[in-house]
Amino acid sequence: MCEGKLTRPMLFSSLLSAVVYSMFPLSATSCSRPLTQAESRGQLLYRSHCYECHDESQPELKKAPPALHNVLAHRSLPDGVTPATEENVRQVIVYGLHTMPPFSGRLTDAQVADLIAFLHRK
Repeated sequence: MCEGKLTRPMLFSSLLSAVVYSMFPLSATSCSRPLTQAESRGQLLYRSHCYECHDESQPELKKAPPALHNVLAHRSLPDGVTPATEENVRQVIVYGLHTMPPFSGRLTDAQVADLIAFLHRK
């Protein structure tokens, strides 16, 4: 194999890797320290319950859900009024808000805590 030339399998592998990595942004792991166990569990919960709406465009929705990158690092939640606290985020997760469904009964208190731990890193 010649250096500097992409073979067909190498090109396919590169494209496949790009697609897979684009599906799961690395913003949560860009911090210098590894994720804690709670953050890792929260990341899995985020990918299975939140990612589809908050990180992918959903043309069927009248209003796009807010991006949650650094949501807890801001002074307020995306509504611009509600203080960005863990308790307020927990309330939104558990009881829902506007078009976001409630996750009460679908996530345990421990899972909500893990999700919030991950949102600190997202």
